[in-house]
Amino acid sequence: MADLSGRVLEYDERLWKAMSDEMGGKFEFAASMGGKNWGARKVWRLWEFPGLRRWKRSAGIAKRLCKAVEGLVNYVWIWWRLGRRNYDVVHLQWLPFSEFCGLEKAIIPCLQRRAKGAKWVLTQHNIYPHSCRNREAYRKRLRGIAPRFDAVVLHNESAKRDFCREFGMPEEKCRSIPFGCYWDMPPSRTSREKTGKYRILHFGGLASYKGSDLLVEAFAHLGRKCWDCAELRLAGKASPEFSRKLRSLAGDVPIEFRFGFLPQEELKAELEAADLVVLPYREIGQSAVLLLSFLFDVDLLASNLGAFLDTMTGAPSDCFFETGNVESLASHLRAKIARGRGNWLKDQLVKWRKVYRWDTMARKTVALYHEILTTGQQRPNKQ
Repeated sequence: MADLSGRVLEYDERLWKAMSDEMGGKFEFAASMGGKNWGARKVWRLWEFPGLRRWKRSAGIAKRLCKAVEGLVNYVWIWWRLGRRNYDVVHLQWLPFSEFCGLEKAIIPCLQRRAKGAKWVLTQHNIYPHSCRNREAYRKRLRGIAPRFDAVVLHNESAKRDFCREFGMPEEKCRSIPFGCYWDMPPSRTSREKTGKYRILHFGGLASYKGSDLLVEAFAHLGRKCWDCAELRLAGKASPEFSRKLRSLAGDVPIEFRFGFLPQEELKAELEAADLVVLPYREIGQSAVLLLSFLFDVDLLASNLGAFLDTMTGAPSDCFFETGNVESLASHLRAKIARGRGNWLKDQLVKWRKVYRWDTMARKTVALYHEILTTGQQRPNKQ
């Protein structure tokens, strides 16, 4: 298994641990995020070179060139590794080039010839990359690459249906396997008792696709009566342009912004102090923000996207508002504030914590490997 994206260390670490526990010495993982402290093989990452670190946070051509070189070198490393030993399954977590060019249409067949009959699996974390600028071009590229894989993993049934529709894949080649929460231990209960105003939290990366601007607009619609008894806090990284947009939308409305990366302990404190977590996304395949929120005794309000409906099975209807509708979001916020704090989702949270575990994900993934190795094709997913 390889993750060449260099995007999410927490995901890679827990994925490696769960799969290693399930498969033992039969599992090998390579991650461009490094992983030397937790056992993964380390493939090449340009940002570790001091002279290039200043481009890490940029969005310009220099960063794209660096990522292109990094991707090519790491694919060469995989090609070399495939020639060193025989693998039954090769599982790629991301296709680093597919977002902006079609190189993988040539690279993947080359690797497959090198792999001497191994089965190939792709995990498609989102239907389209969040930063994808040309969806039609991406759709054409992936339609040319995806059929070369023996199986494609999505994270819920809604995403699986959308992927099959968008990229012309037969459902029997796709499997819905949710991933676990980034933290595999329950939060401590040592934080202060919740007092004062009803606290609403929106956290993670703040971006248009996450509907952060919709939440600011909706809270502004509530008026002084709600503002006096509730507070809204947005915490997470945002581009300079989008952070300016959020502040402009807020105007004089009392909204707290904390722009920037939140260390784990600070994020934990934010969640323990929150009464309601809001996920006003315009689109999503699977949300680590939602899965992380399951570990805390919070109420939830999310847009009625298929991914959220699938993940929050059994949630009451007041946990969902109409996607992209500011008035619907404001109405639900007003109702949540009027009801006040309470452990409203206690039974559902207990159930979801049991369902979304990394060991469950690992067992389902290994079962998929055995399936494609023994039958040559996948049965329709059953959950």
